Amino acid sequence: ARMTVSAPTPDPEPPRVKGMVDAETVILAWSLPGGYCEDQPVMEFAANQLTSFIYYTLVPSWEWDDVDQSIDGLGCSVNVGATSSQLMCFIEPKASGGYSGERLIRKAADALYLQWERENPELKPFQQQQYQYAKMSYMASVLQSVDLVASLFSGRAFDAAKMTHYTADPRYFSRMFTAISKVQPEQVQDLARKYITRDRMVSVIIEPMDEEERARREAASKRGDEKRQQYSATTRDREYEFAFDFETMSDDKIKSVTVVPDRSKMREFTLDNGLKVVLLPHGEAPMAHVGLLVHGDDLTAPEWGLDSMGEALSRRGYGKDERELAVAAFFGEGSSARGRLLTVSGSSANLDALLHTVRWKTGHFDWEFANRSQWLKRQDHGYKSAGEEPDTWASRIRRERLYGPDSPLGYWWTADRRAAQREWSNDQVKNWILRKYQPANSTLVITGKIDLDAAEKAVHTYFDGWAPADGVEVGRVPYLPKDDFLPERQVLIFDKPTATQSQVVLACPLDWDRDEQDATAQVMSDVLDEEAWRRLREEKGVTYGASAQVSRPPEGRGILYLFSLVQNDATGFAVSTFFDLVRSVEEDGADPIKVTSHKWSRGRRYVLGQQSGDAMLSRLLGQDDMGYFAMYRDTLAAVDGADFPAMIHPCVGHEVVTVVGPKEYAEKQLEDKGIDYEVVDWEGLLESTLSPKELKKRQKQKAKEEADKAAKGGSGD
Repeated sequence: ARMTVSAPTPDPEPPRVKGMVDAETVILAWSLPGGYCEDQPVMEFAANQLTSFIYYTLVPSWEWDDVDQSIDGLGCSVNVGATSSQLMCFIEPKASGGYSGERLIRKAADALYLQWERENPELKPFQQQQYQYAKMSYMASVLQSVDLVASLFSGRAFDAAKMTHYTADPRYFSRMFTAISKVQPEQVQDLARKYITRDRMVSVIIEPMDEEERARREAASKRGDEKRQQYSATTRDREYEFAFDFETMSDDKIKSVTVVPDRSKMREFTLDNGLKVVLLPHGEAPMAHVGLLVHGDDLTAPEWGLDSMGEALSRRGYGKDERELAVAAFFGEGSSARGRLLTVSGSSANLDALLHTVRWKTGHFDWEFANRSQWLKRQDHGYKSAGEEPDTWASRIRRERLYGPDSPLGYWWTADRRAAQREWSNDQVKNWILRKYQPANSTLVITGKIDLDAAEKAVHTYFDGWAPADGVEVGRVPYLPKDDFLPERQVLIFDKPTATQSQVVLACPLDWDRDEQDATAQVMSDVLDEEAWRRLREEKGVTYGASAQVSRPPEGRGILYLFSLVQNDATGFAVSTFFDLVRSVEEDGADPIKVTSHKWSRGRRYVLGQQSGDAMLSRLLGQDDMGYFAMYRDTLAAVDGADFPAMIHPCVGHEVVTVVGPKEYAEKQLEDKGIDYEVVDWEGLLESTLSPKELKKRQKQKAKEEADKAAKGGSGD
């Protein structure tokens, strides 16, 4: 039975709470009827449309990508329940936007009529456009959920089971598409007239909290996250004792559980224009997934940082942003360790449309150099805002010391580099983007429920005509050459007096620069992760979590990271423990039982990274040579702890350690341990990046803060 929804009593004055926001942020909510019935799609449509209508009221120009627009984040969604549901919206303005919380609420309330107004003919085209967008967006999201078979709290299996439970109809999930297609604009308007009104709106304003309190909350959040993710037992010895029979864990068994992409089902070819193509049928959901990897980034551009500027000041496929929704597909774009990724997923029946979308995004450029000064200004603001935190400087200086001052891998935006950036010409920006976006510098991957012959034919149809721009160098953008730089061992302290825990990070180089060594590095990382946890958490209880990770840039040398948030009076112990972990592996290797356990775990978990079509697409795009996967299965099975000492040898004596926390604790403990250290004047580094005017403003603000603290201390507060 569905609950009858009554109108809440509006707050005469919105309540205010403190939160980790940069400007007053607003949460709006309405109660709605229960879901899991024929009008659930109507509620979803209403939420999708309301996002657009509120934005249209706040930014009448409707320029979603306008660099000067005043809204940082905005979204409305429905939390569907069996007996009642909630429609919630958040509105996050920019710190410089000038909006108060009350004004945001008033403007949002003014937008509500756009959902139900039927008499104004001037509004009808916009309303109809938003209805169609909502319909396609919701249909695309349901279609995408079909592809993920099963995972915790999401995926086809979970959704189908939940819907069957609440509706007693095992076919309810599959009938969603029919229900979506039947929704009419008038139904959405009727729902909005009844439920999404001013008098039923409940609002809350979230105010920025005090900086010191925010720092404490952030530290507490990290503690909580690590507790949830890492802590599971008081000891792990029994895992090795009872989890499996060590003697039966042969290499062949580990190979058998390591499920990798089946290369025998792949089709690989290269077009005459140099575009590398990989096709792989995968899964039973009627979905196709297309990804284009375009090589090149800030590290490989002619000038470090030029790629970011070029991507920001150019649009590809301009004017066709909604084309993919017309076929219930989603387009995505982002960066990877190897370059730029363009991906689109949708129905297998619409593969031609998916390929057309990707091709359009690579061949139609619109240059936005008029926004150049605004982009630079925004970059400066973001860079300087981040520089107000010692954590940022710890990351910057750690990279610089780890890779050396001459390696782009260790660069950060010094004042000199920012000044040089302003001198780059528009032609430099344009030439780099055109050099980058060419077929001979790209790899196209298609996976999902596809027919290989039909997919290959479609690739030729849409990509045979792709040619590099006139006058640009043709071919793959080369990556950085291998660098053998070894840093001196160093421990760097970045003072953060308000921190309730100290962040300790160790980074050091490994003898790892070939794909054949990947499995060895990963298993060694797992063993170190286990041992770091054991020593810092189980034996001493000074942290909620300690971890190890490894990473390797393309064609570069791998890096080991050990990190933990520890109580302030255990900083010296954490640093010495990390040093000892590295030394012990270099001298003794690792316990064979632990190595075998982590090999088995790696193999079993590998298949989870390719369960859905999107996940398989990411896996294939992550490798240049598809032969890697068969090799990985063999190299994982062959991992031997006796190989660890040689791999970790460059690390010993060449560790770069950063400590972010109260200096008074770290200095004394490191001295007691006999560990040399350096206190980094991160505030001095920050001030060196500021203009005279900015520096004067900062010094004035600091003086005021010190005076306020002194006044509080004098009053006994």
